[in-house]
Amino acid sequence: MKKQDLNPINMDFSDLRRQAEKILPEAALPAIPINSIEDAERLITELQVHQIELELQNDELRKMQDQLFGEREKYADLYNFAPVAYFTFDERDVILDLNQAAADLLGNDRKFLIGHPLTPYITPASLQIFIRHRQLSLETKVPQVCELIIRLRSG
Repeated sequence: MKKQDLNPINMDFSDLRRQAEKILPEAALPAIPINSIEDAERLITELQVHQIELELQNDELRKMQDQLFGEREKYADLYNFAPVAYFTFDERDVILDLNQAAADLLGNDRKFLIGHPLTPYITPASLQIFIRHRQLSLETKVPQVCELIIRLRSG
Protein backbone atom coordinates (compact mmCIF):
# COMPACT_ATOMS: atom_id res chain seq x y z
CA MET A 1 0.00 0.00 0.00
CA LYS A 2 1.39 3.38 -0.93
CA LYS A 3 1.60 6.24 1.54
CA GLN A 4 -0.65 8.44 -0.60
CA ASP A 5 -3.41 5.77 -0.43
CA LEU A 6 -3.69 6.42 3.32
CA ASN A 7 -3.65 10.20 3.03
CA PRO A 8 -7.03 11.90 3.51
CA ILE A 9 -5.93 14.67 1.13
CA ASN A 10 -6.53 12.20 -1.69
CA MET A 11 -10.15 11.74 -0.63
CA ASP A 12 -12.84 13.07 -2.91
CA PHE A 13 -14.31 15.89 -0.81
CA SER A 14 -17.22 16.35 -3.21
CA ASP A 15 -18.36 12.88 -2.08
CA LEU A 16 -18.16 14.00 1.52
CA ARG A 17 -20.12 17.12 0.67
CA ARG A 18 -22.85 15.07 -1.01
CA GLN A 19 -23.04 12.75 1.99
CA ALA A 20 -23.30 15.70 4.37
CA GLU A 21 -25.99 17.37 2.27
CA LYS A 22 -27.95 14.12 2.27
CA ILE A 23 -27.72 13.80 6.07
CA LEU A 24 -28.47 17.44 6.83
CA PRO A 25 -32.28 17.34 6.33
CA GLU A 26 -32.49 14.29 8.60
CA ALA A 27 -30.28 15.76 11.33
CA ALA A 28 -32.06 17.07 14.39
CA LEU A 29 -30.26 20.40 14.57
CA PRO A 30 -31.56 23.13 16.84
CA ALA A 31 -33.03 26.19 15.19
CA ILE A 32 -30.77 29.20 15.59
CA PRO A 33 -32.68 32.46 15.81
CA ILE A 34 -31.08 35.26 13.83
CA ASN A 35 -32.75 38.50 14.80
CA SER A 36 -30.07 40.96 13.84
CA ILE A 37 -26.89 41.54 11.90
CA GLU A 38 -24.99 41.03 15.17
CA ASP A 39 -26.57 37.56 15.59
CA ALA A 40 -25.57 36.66 12.04
CA GLU A 41 -22.01 37.93 12.60
CA ARG A 42 -21.73 35.92 15.85
CA LEU A 43 -22.99 32.85 14.02
CA ILE A 44 -20.48 33.36 11.18
CA THR A 45 -17.66 33.82 13.71
CA GLU A 46 -18.73 30.66 15.54
CA LEU A 47 -18.82 28.71 12.25
CA GLN A 48 -15.37 30.03 11.32
CA VAL A 49 -14.00 28.90 14.71
CA HIS A 50 -15.52 25.44 14.20
CA GLN A 51 -14.02 25.28 10.71
CA ILE A 52 -10.57 26.15 12.06
CA GLU A 53 -10.98 23.54 14.84
CA LEU A 54 -11.85 20.92 12.21
CA GLU A 55 -8.87 21.90 10.07
CA LEU A 56 -6.57 21.60 13.11
CA GLN A 57 -8.06 18.19 13.92
CA ASN A 58 -7.56 17.11 10.30
CA ASP A 59 -3.92 18.25 10.45
CA GLU A 60 -3.44 16.22 13.64
CA LEU A 61 -5.14 13.22 12.02
CA ARG A 62 -2.83 13.49 9.00
CA LYS A 63 0.21 13.59 11.31
CA MET A 64 -1.04 10.52 13.16
CA GLN A 65 -1.70 8.69 9.88
CA ASP A 66 1.83 9.48 8.69
CA GLN A 67 3.20 8.24 12.01
CA LEU A 68 1.08 5.08 11.79
CA PHE A 69 2.26 4.49 8.24
CA GLY A 70 5.88 4.76 9.38
CA GLU A 71 5.29 2.37 12.26
CA ARG A 72 3.53 -0.07 9.94
CA GLU A 73 6.50 0.07 7.58
CA LYS A 74 8.90 -0.67 10.45
CA TYR A 75 6.77 -3.62 11.53
CA ALA A 76 6.60 -4.94 7.96
CA ASP A 77 10.39 -4.69 7.66
CA LEU A 78 10.91 -6.49 10.98
CA TYR A 79 8.41 -9.19 9.99
CA ASN A 80 9.55 -9.66 6.41
CA PHE A 81 13.30 -9.56 6.96
CA ALA A 82 13.53 -11.47 10.24
CA PRO A 83 16.02 -14.34 10.17
CA VAL A 84 13.44 -16.71 11.70
CA ALA A 85 10.22 -17.98 10.14
CA TYR A 86 7.07 -15.99 10.92
CA PHE A 87 3.59 -17.08 9.93
CA THR A 88 0.28 -15.28 10.27
CA PHE A 89 -2.74 -17.51 9.82
CA ASP A 90 -6.45 -17.52 10.54
CA GLU A 91 -8.53 -19.76 12.83
CA ARG A 92 -8.70 -22.40 10.07
CA ASP A 93 -4.88 -22.50 9.89
CA VAL A 94 -4.85 -20.86 6.47
CA ILE A 95 -1.69 -18.83 5.92
CA LEU A 96 -2.53 -15.12 5.66
CA ASP A 97 1.06 -13.94 5.55
CA LEU A 98 4.57 -15.26 6.07
CA ASN A 99 8.02 -13.85 5.80
CA GLN A 100 10.69 -14.93 3.35
CA ALA A 101 12.43 -17.10 5.97
CA ALA A 102 9.18 -19.07 6.39
CA ALA A 103 8.76 -19.47 2.64
CA ASP A 104 12.35 -20.67 2.35
CA LEU A 105 11.79 -23.11 5.20
CA LEU A 106 8.77 -24.60 3.41
CA GLY A 107 10.58 -24.60 0.09
CA ASN A 108 8.00 -22.60 -1.81
CA ASP A 109 7.29 -19.05 -2.98
CA ARG A 110 5.29 -16.83 -0.64
CA LYS A 111 2.61 -16.18 -3.24
CA PHE A 112 1.93 -19.93 -3.53
CA LEU A 113 1.75 -20.45 0.24
CA ILE A 114 -0.61 -17.60 1.14
CA GLY A 115 -4.19 -18.84 1.20
CA HIS A 116 -3.24 -22.45 1.90
CA PRO A 117 -3.27 -24.30 5.25
CA LEU A 118 -0.13 -24.54 7.35
CA THR A 119 -1.01 -27.89 8.94
CA PRO A 120 0.25 -30.13 6.07
CA TYR A 121 3.73 -28.77 6.79
CA ILE A 122 3.62 -29.57 10.53
CA THR A 123 4.91 -32.95 11.66
CA PRO A 124 2.52 -35.15 13.66
CA ALA A 125 4.74 -34.72 16.73
CA SER A 126 4.33 -30.91 16.58
CA LEU A 127 0.69 -30.77 15.56
CA GLN A 128 -0.69 -30.94 19.12
CA ILE A 129 1.66 -28.14 20.23
CA PHE A 130 0.48 -26.05 17.31
CA ILE A 131 -3.22 -26.71 18.03
CA ARG A 132 -2.79 -25.87 21.73
CA HIS A 133 -1.02 -22.56 21.01
CA ARG A 134 -3.50 -21.66 18.28
CA GLN A 135 -6.44 -22.31 20.62
CA LEU A 136 -4.82 -20.28 23.38
CA SER A 137 -4.29 -17.42 20.95
CA LEU A 138 -7.92 -17.52 19.83
CA GLU A 139 -9.19 -17.62 23.43
CA THR A 140 -6.94 -14.93 24.86
CA LYS A 141 -6.44 -12.78 21.73
CA VAL A 142 -2.73 -12.74 22.62
CA PRO A 143 -0.16 -13.77 19.99
CA GLN A 144 1.53 -17.05 20.82
CA VAL A 145 5.02 -18.26 20.06
CA CYS A 146 5.93 -21.91 19.76
CA GLU A 147 8.59 -24.01 18.11
CA LEU A 148 7.42 -26.62 15.63
CA ILE A 149 9.07 -29.23 13.50
CA ILE A 150 8.19 -28.43 9.91
CA ARG A 151 8.43 -30.74 6.92
CA LEU A 152 8.11 -30.20 3.25
CA ARG A 153 4.82 -31.40 1.86
CA SER A 154 6.71 -33.81 -0.33
CA GLY A 155 8.03 -35.49 2.80
